[in-house]
Amino acid sequence: MTSKRWFIVTNIDNLRFFYDCGLVVDSQAFPANSYMHDMQAERPKGFLPCFSIDNLTEALKAAKSEDENLITCLVEIELKNVKFERVYVQTCQRKKGEFENISAELFATIDAVEVLLPAPLPLNCIKNIFLSDAKKQKTIVDDFTSAFGEFPPKFFSNNAKLFKEKDSSKEDLLNKVPQNDEKVQSTNVPEREIDYTKTFAYGGALTLSFYQTKNGRLSCGLFEAFANNALDKNEYSHLNQLISWIFNNPNESELSVFYSLIFSLIVGEDDLGTVHYDLLKLFENKEKLPPAFAHVSGLAVRLRQLVERTYEDDLDVYFSKLIDAYEAKEKGSSKIYLLISMIFIRDHSETMLKFYHEQFTEEDYFLLAVFFGLIQGMSKIPLEIRKIDGLRDWVSFKMAEFIHCSHPSSITFEKGPSFPVLIHNKFFKKTSAPKKQDALQAFCSFIGIEEQEIITWILTPKDEYKVKSGNIIFSKRPSLYADIDNDRLENLILVKTIKESENLFDLNNALNILKA
Repeated sequence: MTSKRWFIVTNIDNLRFFYDCGLVVDSQAFPANSYMHDMQAERPKGFLPCFSIDNLTEALKAAKSEDENLITCLVEIELKNVKFERVYVQTCQRKKGEFENISAELFATIDAVEVLLPAPLPLNCIKNIFLSDAKKQKTIVDDFTSAFGEFPPKFFSNNAKLFKEKDSSKEDLLNKVPQNDEKVQSTNVPEREIDYTKTFAYGGALTLSFYQTKNGRLSCGLFEAFANNALDKNEYSHLNQLISWIFNNPNESELSVFYSLIFSLIVGEDDLGTVHYDLLKLFENKEKLPPAFAHVSGLAVRLRQLVERTYEDDLDVYFSKLIDAYEAKEKGSSKIYLLISMIFIRDHSETMLKFYHEQFTEEDYFLLAVFFGLIQGMSKIPLEIRKIDGLRDWVSFKMAEFIHCSHPSSITFEKGPSFPVLIHNKFFKKTSAPKKQDALQAFCSFIGIEEQEIITWILTPKDEYKVKSGNIIFSKRPSLYADIDNDRLENLILVKTIKESENLFDLNNALNILKA
């Protein structure tokens, strides 16, 4: 592999969108009129041009061609994290914009000045970011940290030498002669049409559903199955439909068709008014619905009342009636109508996550998170959830893998970031370790419950003991265990973090306490 340093050359506006959507993307991913011209615009669609450290001048000019006031930045790519069999490159022996399709082995032997990597890249491929304006660096770093969470020390930096114009015709840019017999031939680069909509929906669903793993062991298990596309097809039919839609798993049931009709209208749609109108129009037209769901036209009457604010009962009563009516017919049949109704009741992920109802199950809360994540995508994830330690890079890696499977390319990625910590799987277990016991007690205080509500202390002698004058005397040090009532803990977490809290649950703080 080449020892050169490689950079995506862009501006701070485009860089912010990379972190906003959770991927290093090409211009196809940007919403209308938000992409600020850089060298991507002058390269084949669906590729990310990476420039060697000795070939930055032209790209730096392009990165601020749309506005001289733009702050340019160099996104250094850790190319060793990208594996490829063949790749498009440009060398100084070729005309400007003429690329050669070469093997990975040959790439290591020539002096390339530009590489076209199939988009997108996960965020963990970024090694460093260099900013052209040192005076504004602190402001930019503070802004990114506030919006996206902590970054490694010195991740953002400045190096004036990198931004100085260089003569690209210098002899030291000429390619070395290939060291093997492989013939290098120039070729046209076929453009790659990429629809990022489902990818961003997938990332949003992963991120919101991870937040819901705070609720309990069932949520943790569902999250792991979702993340690995490994849910048992005979369990959790509604979650299975959501997963099937994401991964294009074969499913021809009427329930699957109904979900697909809904998603075709709402995923990627920013205007909630349009979403409400389109859904009502769909539900009121029985001919377009699968026969088993034609009765949803009755629900549409109440949904329209919610939109027009003429529904007379409060929301607790609304959901109680809905759940009781559908569950009386068939267990689990209320779930899709619960999800649909929430779209008409809550317009933001944060307010949805804070909605409490005594009849909602842990599965319901998890489904709501996946559903809203799919609808609203990565860009509308609440800041508190975006900033959960380790989640951003892990979700980015999952999205990058997903899109390269959906839109095949010649690149794969080295081992991704660690799987995010699931607190119920890792920390809420019987333990004799004093530090872990202290952490459990601190966690009880953090969420506002008395430790005796969930912790039972068990003293286990290792040998004989005797009672003397009211004292218990042990021949060997006994073991003191803290045993957790997980069912009780899960019930209390739902109450304390949803019903009785005005804010989203601070998972970072919880993790810091439990890992202490």
